[in-house]
Amino acid sequence: MRRDGLLVAVVLALSVALPMHAAGEAAARVTAVLRSCEGNSAQFVHKFLPKGYKKETIEQGSVVFGPLPSMRWRYTTPETKEFVFDGTTSWLWVPADRQVTVHELTPDERAALPFFALSDPARIESSFTVTKSGRKTTLKSRKPDGMLAEIVVEEGKDGRLSLLRYVDSQGNRTSFELTRFVPSASGPESFRFVAPPGADIVRN
Repeated sequence: MRRDGLLVAVVLALSVALPMHAAGEAAARVTAVLRSCEGNSAQFVHKFLPKGYKKETIEQGSVVFGPLPSMRWRYTTPETKEFVFDGTTSWLWVPADRQVTVHELTPDERAALPFFALSDPARIESSFTVTKSGRKTTLKSRKPDGMLAEIVVEEGKDGRLSLLRYVDSQGNRTSFELTRFVPSASGPESFRFVAPPGADIVRN
């Protein structure tokens, strides 16, 4: 997976759209499912398939969720790295390179983050058509040039987010499978990153 993809990301089908009132209920449920992550940690499997490729990249690790979209993703396999996002600034730390990439997200980049795009039911209804089947909800962009073309949200039996899968405007496919949720006593400091001594800091 391209490392800079995490900066716009660190995170993704049915044929008939729901009636307006049902779509509103489904949108509210999607937001509630994502909000259920707040204050918890979980294990994740991250899959990424660039457009035109047949083999996907698979990475694993753990994640801590604060008030969305604040998140801290710790990757352990196959490469150790850490992605931290406080809502406006992201940090990507790659120990093997001794490098921290710092990025201030633009409004458009924030809108391309599923955890931000799905945090408000009204935003969901205005930006996507909504279809639902069982525990799976599919959202398709109303705009041909939308940065998120399609998002699929699956809810586990415990009511928590089990799968987030999305396709971006370039046709790249990303998914996060989440398991083993446990409460986390994380505070605001958990979603800021302090570079280790001697690390190179790159701002873009």
